[in-house]
Amino acid sequence: SNGHFPYVWTFMTSAFVDTSIFYFVMHMSIINYIVIKNRSSFEKAWRRRDFFMMLIVSSFLATCTHFTLRLAIYAAFKNEKSYSEFEYSSLNFIIVALLLGLRQQASLTKAIEQFNAVNFVNPTIKNEFDTGIPFISGNIVISYSVLPQLYMLSTWFICFIFEQSFDLRIVIDFFWIWLYLRFFMKTYASEEQMQVGDLSNEFALTTFFPERLQKPISIASELCFAFFNMCGFVNFTRNWLAKKAAPASVKNTH
Repeated sequence: SNGHFPYVWTFMTSAFVDTSIFYFVMHMSIINYIVIKNRSSFEKAWRRRDFFMMLIVSSFLATCTHFTLRLAIYAAFKNEKSYSEFEYSSLNFIIVALLLGLRQQASLTKAIEQFNAVNFVNPTIKNEFDTGIPFISGNIVISYSVLPQLYMLSTWFICFIFEQSFDLRIVIDFFWIWLYLRFFMKTYASEEQMQVGDLSNEFALTTFFPERLQKPISIASELCFAFFNMCGFVNFTRNWLAKKAAPASVKNTH
C-alpha cells in the first residue's frame, strides 16, 4: 500500500501475506499444524482446484468489503491514523477457511446421524479435532463445531493482552468464506458423490452464535440471501457448478 490507497493487486494478495515476520511465522505454523493433523479429512472432502478457487473468490470479496469499510470509517471520522492502521493483510484468512471447512464436516456428520444419509456422505468423516496435546487422561480434543469461533475469540484475546488493535478483518473473512462454503463449494463424499454447498441447518449462519442472538441473525441472513438471489444468481450458479462437475451422482439441494 502507498499509505493512502492500496495497490490494485493487493485486492488479491492481501489474504496471503502478513504485516510482520512474527505473524507470518505464527500463522504459517498454525496452517501447517491444521493441515497435517487433518490431511485425510481435507483430501476426502475437497479437490485442490476447488479449494484454491474458494480462496481466490472469497479473498477478493473480503478485501473489497474490508477496503470499503476502511473508506467509510475514514469518510465518517476523517481520522487518517485509523485508516492507515486498519489491519489489511493477514494469513488469518487461510486459517479461518480451513477451520470452517472442518466445521462444515461436522455439520455433514450430524446430517448423517439425523437423516441416515450414509449412502451420500462417507460415515468415517471425523467431527473432532485431536490437538495431539496431552492432558490428564488423554489428548485435548475439540469439536469441529466450535473451532472457528474459538480461534476468532483467541485472536481477539491475544490482541487485548498485548494491546494490539482488534482484527476486524477476520469477521469479514469469516462471512465470505462461510458464504462460499454454504452455497458454492464442491464437497465430495467419494469420487462419484458430490454436493454443491451445504444448505443443512447445522451449517446455517445462526449456529455460530449464542441462542439469544440466533433469531435476529436468522432474519438478517434471510434478508441478505434474498438480496443476493434477487436475480436468481445463487441458484443459477449452484446448478451450473453441479452440471459442470457432472459426476455419476450429484446432490444439489435447493
